[in-house]
Amino acid sequence: MKERVLEDLWPVALLFVLGSSCGPVDLWAPPEPKRVGQRTMTTADDVDKKIYANNAEFADKWRGCGDDNWGSAEGTANCLRKKYEELSTVAATCFGAFTGCAKSNCWWDCWGAITSQKCKNCARNNCGEQWAQCTSSPLSDMPE
Repeated sequence: MKERVLEDLWPVALLFVLGSSCGPVDLWAPPEPKRVGQRTMTTADDVDKKIYANNAEFADKWRGCGDDNWGSAEGTANCLRKKYEELSTVAATCFGAFTGCAKSNCWWDCWGAITSQKCKNCARNNCGEQWAQCTSSPLSDMPE
């Protein structure tokens, strides 16, 4: 009897462990275009770039959001939108995706040292090109 119950429940347990999505999540998938004031957003624009391009304060808040959300792409994006209401969802999603990518690819290089050059190099090498495409910005605009 006990074996039969376990046999019947394994699909439920599997769904619980995997969550509602069984496939990989594409962190870099662009969000649906959104209308922000007079702007229709499909990529980061000049308003966004004024907020983040080579901005050390933005970089500090971005790191804080990543830390507070344990490297979660969605959590980091939501946190940035709360801190910078004028930042588009598109740009916030790109920064969140970069954080999630860095967490996945640079865990050991960044553990306890997210501001180290080793961590930054790993993140840029593994995730920088996707960020540049996502934001339509040159990699040199990424805040450090």
